[in-house]
Amino acid sequence: RVSVLGVPLPYDRAYTRKPRILEVQQGAVRVGMHHGSVEDLAFSPVQVGVLASCSSDRSIRFWDASGNGDDAPLIEVLDAHAGDVNCLDWSRLQPNLLLSAGEEGSVKVWDVGTAIKRGSRAPMAVAVFAWHKAAIASVHWHPTDAPVILAACRDGYCSIWDLSVERDESAKELESKHGLEGLPPQLLFLHQGQTEVAEARWHPHVASLVVSTAADGFHFWKPSTL
Repeated sequence: RVSVLGVPLPYDRAYTRKPRILEVQQGAVRVGMHHGSVEDLAFSPVQVGVLASCSSDRSIRFWDASGNGDDAPLIEVLDAHAGDVNCLDWSRLQPNLLLSAGEEGSVKVWDVGTAIKRGSRAPMAVAVFAWHKAAIASVHWHPTDAPVILAACRDGYCSIWDLSVERDESAKELESKHGLEGLPPQLLFLHQGQTEVAEARWHPHVASLVVSTAADGFHFWKPSTL
């Protein structure tokens, strides 16, 4: 059997295998709390036990989930977004960078430094993209292209951004000619045609292939700019 992408699927017995019951060998590690619902979590790709969480209380907090400390946050950003903070993604290619996205429609890139510990400075937002007009539902770093990010929004758009792009002042006339004055220079690609987009993810093996899910189904698509 093969998938729609021509990739061999596992043999059917993988789906008929009896579930294995795992026994918990250690007690659960409790970390601190937000003042609203916790919307997403992301483990540091380089620091064992360091966990970031985001919440409807508008904050992003960093925790020691190794069980070696108390349940207070290591560091926190109390007003990370103007509304609920919906999702996070920690870059595996640039571990000092964390993505967040909010109910108000903005995507932010945070410089969390090379090591998070109690008393570290609060992360700084090094980039803010406030182009979308509705809540961001998911945000992800590209698996192989370090500065590229993917956002899925309830406004019906999936957007791809490149942090390395800067505005070219000499291109203003061309932008005006084609009606592009209001678009940020880092915006590489827009995918539309879905209703209430809920999630968009990069394919882990097919370069720059994206699957996005929505209220009316899912799309496989590949941006022409990557």
